[in-house]
Amino acid sequence: MSLSCPDIHTLPNCTISASYVRPDSGNALIPWVYSIIILVVHIPTVIVRIVKFESSQLLTILLGVYSVALISLAFTSTNFDPAKIYIWTPITLTIDVGAMMQIITFAVEKLKKRDYQRPEYGSDRVQLLEHDRQSDYSKYSDYQRRGSDYQKPHDQPSNTLCVFVLLLTVPLLFGLIGLQIFGLFKAFDGYAKYRNNKFEIPWCSPAFQIGTSIFDRDCAQYQIENRISVGIGCVYLPGNMGNWLLATGMILCVEVIGEVIDFLILVKVQTSSQFHGITMRRPWLTMLIGCGIWIFLIFAGYTQTQYQPFSTGAQIGMVTATGNCTCGVYPGGLRSSIIAWSDGVFNGWGSVYSGSVP
Repeated sequence: MSLSCPDIHTLPNCTISASYVRPDSGNALIPWVYSIIILVVHIPTVIVRIVKFESSQLLTILLGVYSVALISLAFTSTNFDPAKIYIWTPITLTIDVGAMMQIITFAVEKLKKRDYQRPEYGSDRVQLLEHDRQSDYSKYSDYQRRGSDYQKPHDQPSNTLCVFVLLLTVPLLFGLIGLQIFGLFKAFDGYAKYRNNKFEIPWCSPAFQIGTSIFDRDCAQYQIENRISVGIGCVYLPGNMGNWLLATGMILCVEVIGEVIDFLILVKVQTSSQFHGITMRRPWLTMLIGCGIWIFLIFAGYTQTQYQPFSTGAQIGMVTATGNCTCGVYPGGLRSSIIAWSDGVFNGWGSVYSGSVP
């Protein structure tokens, strides 16, 4: 049936008179509730890294492994599609890069300088033990003066543990930085190719499956792509992916600069350097930028779940086989974000994720 663009308010209701509308697979930011959980884990870890870093190494390494696995999976599933920058953007990795650098410099320092060695054999064993007791006392007093980075002699990690930690963290660090650099290149490359073209993002709704096209109050018409197997129909609307590609590239540049500065702090600043009792030898920029990125993603993710893609309002007209009708489509909320993000990230798993539906 041809479209005459009648007044939407005069049309009868469609058989589905109201439903949600959500971004399609791969066109959603990480759900804001997930971002909150990750931030809640990171904040105490950051505090421990500032106060007594040695206590947070295991959790820090686990977070680094999670980040590498998640972004690698997103890269693979989206194949760096510029239209799916929401999924594969690696701007969250900087906090993990700083953490790996902190662990590595700590482990290398312990391997280079052993503050305490247990005496073995010899005729002067009693004198050595007495000397060690005095040394322990003096070092403990120095530990109290110099701060949390300096440990009591018997608390020092073994060489084997330090080497094991390095074997875990060095590949993780290179993996994290590699993902950042690769993402930076792909973001700028995508922006350069598509900056003069308008991105179109598919928005989907169960209501769209009953029609062939929709139109808004300004008579802008959009063809429906039916996906009967999953119970939705989708239309393509203008998107802002060009801005996100450019922003991703610029943010990654700032993060890399911050990581270089943090590396210099970790290498050049003395352990005894303190400010109001806080050890200054910490990756401050990556910690601050990293937490800031997660806070930003929480607000951006929540905003996206409440976004109405039709500028003329939720009420739209629809062309069906039996005539024109009207339907209300409303923001899909958190559930829509979870579906779109999960579909984008895990799409690379094929039938393992989506089942055997053709």
